[in-house]
Amino acid sequence: MRRCILSPEAEKDLDAIKSHLLEEAGLQVARYVIRELRLGIRFLATTPRAGHRREDLTEDAVLFWPVFSYLHGKRDIATILRPDEE
Repeated sequence: MRRCILSPEAEKDLDAIKSHLLEEAGLQVARYVIRELRLGIRFLATTPRAGHRREDLTEDAVLFWPVFSYLHGKRDIATILRPDEE
């Protein structure tokens, strides 16, 4: 399997997720979630057309691949995907 190299920003995001989960759920959950996210990233690196469009969130040609259904219902995902409009 090819090696997947993440950007510094992506690594920082994973670190933030891990830190949050360590506080909220403990070491075992944090390790599990990060491992599953990295497996999902590796899968997408080798299967770039996987996923589905979410035209309700963005008109851009973005494919979504859920690893966990973990987004809080109060988060405005459409706004998060359009940072230029802030």
